[in-house]
Amino acid sequence: MKVKKTKSLKNVLVMDLGSSEIKCIVGNYAGPNKIKINKSFLIPLEKEIYDNGRILNGDSLKNSVVMALKDEKVNGKDVILTIGTTEFIERELSVPQVDVEDLTELITYEMGQYLPIDISAYDIQYKISGREVDNKIEVIVGAMPKDIVEQWIEFLEVINMRPLALDVHTNTIEKTIPYIKGVRGQETAIAFIDFGFQMIGVSIYEANQFKFNRMINYGTSTLFQYLQQEYQLTEDQINEKLDQIQADVLIEVAESSSQMVNMETQIPEKEYDTITKEIARYFNNGVEEISKVFKFYNSRSADKEIGQLIVYGGISRAFEVDKFLGSRLGIEAIQSIQFNQIDISNRNTDFDSKLYLNAVGALIRK
Repeated sequence: MKVKKTKSLKNVLVMDLGSSEIKCIVGNYAGPNKIKINKSFLIPLEKEIYDNGRILNGDSLKNSVVMALKDEKVNGKDVILTIGTTEFIERELSVPQVDVEDLTELITYEMGQYLPIDISAYDIQYKISGREVDNKIEVIVGAMPKDIVEQWIEFLEVINMRPLALDVHTNTIEKTIPYIKGVRGQETAIAFIDFGFQMIGVSIYEANQFKFNRMINYGTSTLFQYLQQEYQLTEDQINEKLDQIQADVLIEVAESSSQMVNMETQIPEKEYDTITKEIARYFNNGVEEISKVFKFYNSRSADKEIGQLIVYGGISRAFEVDKFLGSRLGIEAIQSIQFNQIDISNRNTDFDSKLYLNAVGALIRK
């Protein structure tokens, strides 16, 4: 679902959909150098309302969204959605050069041959990566299940909003890269890591273009559920601990054991409290899973090694997780996301660039 062809978008609501909350911004887009974010806010979601791109409880979602929009005095009707789902398929294909009007049909055919799926059940979109080799062109192809697209269009119509576009996280992040200060996108590959509630998303970009993505089933819900079950901690108590903990402490705890493979692994007793050790286990296990993704990427890409990483999403509100990951992975971590040529309203004091990164990217239209 592509955005309507307009010269500018004004007071557009962008909703970045997650399993525990929806991250929202309201902004204007009048061109690459005329982007303004007027408002940002969160819509908390109860469990089993939304998961992996799909609405599980439409009535509860409607109540949560409508109430939040009323409280935040959102008056505009135009909406852009951005989601992350394991059901979205993204591949780089090499196809023969043909007339533009024939390209969609050719790409759809190639995807049907390439993947064991019913291609008619997917909405296919593509973009040309710009490379031409042996009379062939490289294209990035995205395939979203049509029933997911239709479900969200129907939902927005139910709450009397107008759908402009359904974007995906790998694409929204790509659009933000040129605007982030300190990114060396033309020099090195960059990894964006989203510690979500259900999943860890790892997306890798070369020359500011998407190259590779993996979803790891080890989101922060793993940590929360474990601490709640084993130590009877509440969600608020866990969040408070994450807010108080220091990255240097977790690094030291993690480095004190060279074999932290799972929650049962023992860490040598030191002066750190038990919960700190459990948190260190969780994030170090996450590092191990991310490292496997990096190794797989490096094995199939000889062009550029990963030289920078950016951690974003909900967990970025807690301790300096980027510092922890950078130290453990041995990669430069950009610890503060600051934008070029994006105007953040002075009244928008709650705006957190790491938290709303996907939403900002969805507002940028290309």
